[in-house]
Amino acid sequence: MTTDPTGAQALAAIDISGSPGGELAVFFPLTFVAPDTLLFDAVLVDVPREAMDDSRVRFAPIAPNPVRGRTSFRIEVPRGGVARLRIYDVAGRVVAEPLNGFQGPGRRDLTWPGTDRNGTKLASGAYLAELRFGAQTVVRRFVLTR
Repeated sequence: MTTDPTGAQALAAIDISGSPGGELAVFFPLTFVAPDTLLFDAVLVDVPREAMDDSRVRFAPIAPNPVRGRTSFRIEVPRGGVARLRIYDVAGRVVAEPLNGFQGPGRRDLTWPGTDRNGTKLASGAYLAELRFGAQTVVRRFVLTR
């Protein structure tokens, strides 16, 4: 763990905000497992240089929260790479994946209609949005209402 506010020179870093909507940011070698678990690779003896990149992925707070059906997720990736945005229900099941593929650097808004992978409207309730980019994971919680 680290006292370095950016986590750039840490073996592992966890940032948890108390802001509305909440945010959990997890960095390699920790792994977030929805809905409420962090795994640490205890056999790791060295962190690969590419995992120590000090540039951070950004995932803006979900607003408004609660979400009424359709919403936009604002993300910013620091460089080109594969980004994945998954939506989990409170049981930890992946119910939607609005983004999974190569993204160039920059900011973008992703519109999500509040549906599962088959296009069926999801029920009202609490959900987690997980953005993964490289060795970084940022998780936001939100409530979906109908």
